[in-house]
Amino acid sequence: MRNRILFIVLFLCVGSSVTSQIYFNRHFEIGISNVTPVNILNYGENLLFTYLNFDTLDMPQSGIVIYDPEDEILVDYEFPNQRIGLDGAYLTDDELILFGKQMDSQNGLNYLKFNLTDFELIDNQTYTTFLDRSFPYGGVMYNGELYQGYDDESDETDKRETGIIKLDLLGNKIWQRNYNPHITRNPVGDISSLSDGRIVVSIGTWRASEQKRIPEFLLLDPADGAVLDSVYGEVETLQFDSKIRSEVLSNDILVQAYKTGTVIGEPVRLDFYNSDLDLLNTRWIQSTFQQRISPLKIIKGQGGYFFLVGYYTDEWEGLQYGYISKISNTGSVIWRHHYRHPDYLGGNIFYTVQDLIEDENGDLTCMGGVFPITSQKELWLFKVNESGCFGGAECEEEVITSTREVADISTDIKVYPNPVTDKLYVEGQEISIATLTIFDLQGRVVRSHIETSDQTEISVDRLPSGTYALKITDRLGKTYGRIFVKE
Repeated sequence: MRNRILFIVLFLCVGSSVTSQIYFNRHFEIGISNVTPVNILNYGENLLFTYLNFDTLDMPQSGIVIYDPEDEILVDYEFPNQRIGLDGAYLTDDELILFGKQMDSQNGLNYLKFNLTDFELIDNQTYTTFLDRSFPYGGVMYNGELYQGYDDESDETDKRETGIIKLDLLGNKIWQRNYNPHITRNPVGDISSLSDGRIVVSIGTWRASEQKRIPEFLLLDPADGAVLDSVYGEVETLQFDSKIRSEVLSNDILVQAYKTGTVIGEPVRLDFYNSDLDLLNTRWIQSTFQQRISPLKIIKGQGGYFFLVGYYTDEWEGLQYGYISKISNTGSVIWRHHYRHPDYLGGNIFYTVQDLIEDENGDLTCMGGVFPITSQKELWLFKVNESGCFGGAECEEEVITSTREVADISTDIKVYPNPVTDKLYVEGQEISIATLTIFDLQGRVVRSHIETSDQTEISVDRLPSGTYALKITDRLGKTYGRIFVKE
């Protein structure tokens, strides 16, 4: 197995040392390109987080990072041909259990056990989903047993299913079940457990007769995975949105988060249920400005609150910011902030907050990604206080927070019209454009162009409808990014 261990001294904190800087905002490079963060865990005095690294689209690999916040030392280890699932990382003393997908197997799921003291893989088991093509998603550990979700990515969209596999800590399969044919891609959102051990699964169910995708809870018997109860949401969710987020809060209150529209400013809907799956109330999480919030995860807090993390977008051609809301268990917003890293302050940069850890004093260590259009190699790590700020007891709501000065960013590039149907025009007012490259949101190059003038047009009429990233390189080698929508 190919692996690598890197010891890197980070130097990205400006103005003070790490020992005197309690709260920080930094990034560091991992792998070759296209790094996606997954989960963050406490490992003694260190932090451990998992990531996915697409060195090539045909052969992705996952990895783990052990990071010492005090000495700023980074240890990185890669698992070729693996994709670690969301919430598929569990620590037991000095052993790390990982659940994910074996990428050279269409329907293969994997259980890995890794010794963190010797950096040695000590177990590797594979399971089949009995589906044509499958993918791992949310999971939970309860009473020393793992419940991991997966979905069906078969080309026969009217036969897609959702599945759950239950394993013990040695990787032995206790039971496995596939549920309900679905049409929607990536139906599994999250898996969580009630205090009595019953398992709750949030999914997106496609009603073909109504052409609607509806949020749904499945309540499962932990003994054999049988469906004890289910309940549908009252409204439909986005059909292209990949997840329905959920979590079990204190007093066995269930919260489910999802989007119902694509319009800028459309709020996130929160539905609260009791352990009998009775709907208690509904809240709408609305940005104070006209942004579109996209939740990636719900994280239970130490008190009567939880965190909604993800990103939001100010407009189609603008920034995508990392986003965190602290919300009471009754749905009241305690605070909300959006974040970006000070090394990337230009337009058309994607920022996401994927996961966080809450310390005993309420401080939050947050992990996310910084995506400057393509060849993204940076994991993003920052720490804020219980108010979501980098210092002080209070800070303004929804401000871009940073420990560094804002740099001047060139804005002399115009890309229009947006959305576009056939011809996309790119104009550099004070730069000389050399090359233009269009990527889809999976990082694949779909069109490239060499230019000799300061204004050009690109034919995009044959591109499928969707959102694309445009990388612009000038003759000095400097790159810029823009996002456009093909109708």
